[in-house]
Amino acid sequence: MEPPVGREQAPARTIRSVIDLHAHVLPGVDDGPASLAESLEILRDAAADGITRIAATPHVRDDYPTAPETMERLVAELGAAAREAGIALDVLPGGEFDLEFLTHLDDETLRRFGLGGNPALLLLEFPYHGWPLQLRDAVFGLGLRGFSLVLAHPERNAEVQAAPERLLPGRRGARRLEDEDPEPKSDHDAL
Repeated sequence: MEPPVGREQAPARTIRSVIDLHAHVLPGVDDGPASLAESLEILRDAAADGITRIAATPHVRDDYPTAPETMERLVAELGAAAREAGIALDVLPGGEFDLEFLTHLDDETLRRFGLGGNPALLLLEFPYHGWPLQLRDAVFGLGLRGFSLVLAHPERNAEVQAAPERLLPGRRGARRLEDEDPEPKSDHDAL
């Protein structure tokens, strides 16, 4: 089929890199794989699916209080083991925070868990049940501290299923990745 007159056909794009931003791949740290062998199997499968980078995002919450030192050590060890095993995949740092646990950590600790190595981007595990009443204040407070949030698994929450538009008003306050407005605005009352 010929492109419309006056328009050239765009060249086909080739995907060069696929990044998995949320994976429980670190061995023995949370409810993910129990052993290094299991972790490597997950990485082999991910690489076979075309993933070239994977953010290791262990739970960071009361029942899995993963320390940043533990995450960093395991990311380095798993990355080295993957290279040694010939798995062409980079393992990146991260963490999946519980909302309550997240608000009690200092900025340096939060930066060390930055999603994919971005110290200003945090992965927040959305609660399975109910609407988190403290979400608006937490998003606002973390934004003032220079952090942006990515929500993990909002689709699992019945409240979000019933009214997904509730997430949209705070989008700009929760993520400043797009810089839609040159002047930042407060979304404190949006969520």
